[in-house]
Amino acid sequence: MIHFRKRLNIIEIIRALFYFKKPDLSVWKKKKYQKSLILSKSSWSILLIGIWLKSFKNKEPIFLVPDYYCNYSLSLLKILGTKVIFYSIKENLEPDFQSIQSSIKPDVIIATHYFGKEFDFNKLSDYCFAKKIWFIEDATHCLKKNGNIGNYGHFVIFSQHKFFPSINGALLILNEKKFNNEELTNFGNEDSWKEILNQFINSNNIKIYNNNFRMILNIFYDNLYKNFTSEKIKDFNINNYNQKKYSHPNIDFISYKLLSFFSNKIMVLSDYRKRCHLMSEVLLEEVLNKNDYEILSNIEYDPYFLIIKSKNNVLKIFNLLKKLGIAIQSWPDLNEKISEDTKAFFLRQNLIFLPLNKISLDKISNKNDKNNFPSIEFKECKNQKQWELLTNKFQFNILQTWEFGNFKEKNFIAKTKRFLIYDDKNNLLGLYQAIFYQFFWIKVIFINRGPILKNNINNQSKKIIVKKILSELKKDFLSFILIKPELEFMKENLVCDLNNKISFFKFPFWCSSQINLKDDDLTIFNNFKSSLRSEIKKGEKLIEIIIENQKKNYLWICEKYFSPSNKKKFKTLNKKLIRSLNSQNLISFCASKNGDLCSGIIFYCHGNTATYLMSYNSSIGKKNYANQVLLWEMIKYLKKKNYSFIDLGGIDIDYNLSVAKFKLAFNGKLYKLIGTNFI
Repeated sequence: MIHFRKRLNIIEIIRALFYFKKPDLSVWKKKKYQKSLILSKSSWSILLIGIWLKSFKNKEPIFLVPDYYCNYSLSLLKILGTKVIFYSIKENLEPDFQSIQSSIKPDVIIATHYFGKEFDFNKLSDYCFAKKIWFIEDATHCLKKNGNIGNYGHFVIFSQHKFFPSINGALLILNEKKFNNEELTNFGNEDSWKEILNQFINSNNIKIYNNNFRMILNIFYDNLYKNFTSEKIKDFNINNYNQKKYSHPNIDFISYKLLSFFSNKIMVLSDYRKRCHLMSEVLLEEVLNKNDYEILSNIEYDPYFLIIKSKNNVLKIFNLLKKLGIAIQSWPDLNEKISEDTKAFFLRQNLIFLPLNKISLDKISNKNDKNNFPSIEFKECKNQKQWELLTNKFQFNILQTWEFGNFKEKNFIAKTKRFLIYDDKNNLLGLYQAIFYQFFWIKVIFINRGPILKNNINNQSKKIIVKKILSELKKDFLSFILIKPELEFMKENLVCDLNNKISFFKFPFWCSSQINLKDDDLTIFNNFKSSLRSEIKKGEKLIEIIIENQKKNYLWICEKYFSPSNKKKFKTLNKKLIRSLNSQNLISFCASKNGDLCSGIIFYCHGNTATYLMSYNSSIGKKNYANQVLLWEMIKYLKKKNYSFIDLGGIDIDYNLSVAKFKLAFNGKLYKLIGTNFI
């Protein structure tokens, strides 16, 4: 049971109420046609499966459940009369398969993807299929489906309310491939499922909350009372949650609207939670002895909690964090049948958890960076030739080019300024470009993907330079800075301490991939994924590459890329920006099939780097692997022109997966920047 849910934010609720899209269930479902039902809590999902079994088999169902499991989640099953048996899990949280095999044959087995991490349940899934046992894949600790999550079970359950700022929201999904047509017919439709649950409530006289009224009370509680009180942190050994009243199985109206709103912004939430994890790591490093604990969770997946493990000091750590007012909890409420010699009991006694729904900046100390860096001087650069010559010495990006600054100045309230960064020995360390917007006495300054610094400057020194830039620009309380610095995404860079005020870098962030053109052609090609190499070889025999007529290529690609039909598919680049770029810095390749153009790509060259700017690929181009061949030909061409790097111009796995997969197949060096801060 989670004690510290994300607070209900009145602004988010208002935005959700005026958000008219339906929930994007593709975040959790493999296929749109899969039968599913949104409920208030996952305990109702588990109960519904038990009722189906009881009806289909005309017997009291037997559930085999991991011993490391929330007892309160099984309370409705017990009212049904279900026999619940526990199997052992290993210390690494995997099911103990021998324990499963040695138990009596159940009707249902539950296995959990603990704390958001995907577990391989192939063996268990095959076992259930062979023994004709229903398999519930418990993904209630998972923000969304990742990898093979959702592929193993007859049923998959998610608990959105554990991640979203709402009190209700859970999803039950039927994996229809696991059932025959007769079984699927017997399940009926979603409306009949709700009726089954209502009949169960009435026949067993179960006390039910009015979810809509309870939601209103929680909104007032979170936005009024809770703002003036600290979190109530339960004691470590509390392990008894007697539930006498239940949420109604139907989700309330506001929780449903919040589910709709956040399901369409799931990656923003994912990124925020990962930053919470990293910030919590920073906090623990400050208040705990590093030899007393280890952190088991990480941000390679979407963690449900930050997991702290300590064999000898867990209670000491728990009480210290509780005393500091840091939200900390133990988990789960184990069933009384679980013996002390089990791994489940060991884990209950040695793991504690930090929720990942709030970044507590007030708990992080104001530590100044150890500054062994020499003094820094900023000199404004007004000479375009001097700036452009430096693009060959530094690894530039488009947003720091002179052309981009000029484009921004077309806004009458904008002024672009460029600065060179020197140390006390007058050595050039780097440079940055900033866009100044003046509204009477209010000044807003944008720095996008700057400063550009020498490669041999370490991360700590980069942070100090960024801080000095911010100090230089923020002259008074009417000056504001929006910065997306060229700093790597890592916990050391998350916190920004300026004038004794702590803030942190947030979503959105930039992620892309670079290919090193200093390698030879064969090395670059062999580094591609094997499927891409095969597609290029096939495509080279099917299409013709057109390089000669650059202007014609450029105009054709722009016409197709900015067409109304293409704009409906995804957000395109700024058309005015593309037109403002110097045509001499653009390289356009097209591909043709039987004499007709079918695909094209445009690269923008700046200094020693060329960036993938835009492309268009028709259905004919896709069938003939045109974009794959074009990019390979562009790599070879740019290499001959002595460019050092190709930047693939952004990789967005979350919102543009097909393009991301295409770019990732080239196996360049991935990089992710720290994000955005408004100071």
